Amino acid sequence: MVSAAQGRAPCGRCHLLQLRALRLLTAFRRPPPDTPYSEGLWAPELHDLGGRWYVYFAAGQPGKGNPSHRMWVLGGPPSSSDPTSPEGWEFLGGVRGMPDNW
Repeated sequence: MVSAAQGRAPCGRCHLLQLRALRLLTAFRRPPPDTPYSEGLWAPELHDLGGRWYVYFAAGQPGKGNPSHRMWVLGGPPSSSDPTSPEGWEFLGGVRGMPDNW
């Protein structure tokens, strides 16, 4: 389970029946300033797809407001690895094949 907090996409682990016990384990690095994905990070989702971890999230461009929000993706380590480790993550870019509007 992942949640947005203070411009970062922290990643935590929890048992579905114990969501209240969610523990913050790792915070992914803050995006570089003044990029189209450096403001208003929210709605991160952790997925195991094809044997690799991915985090999909929404973010916008500074000064452009909510209409600039788009979907972005981080590619992570193999899904056999712990996704809360900061190692093995890379920014892959915008999600393709979707309308370019919010």
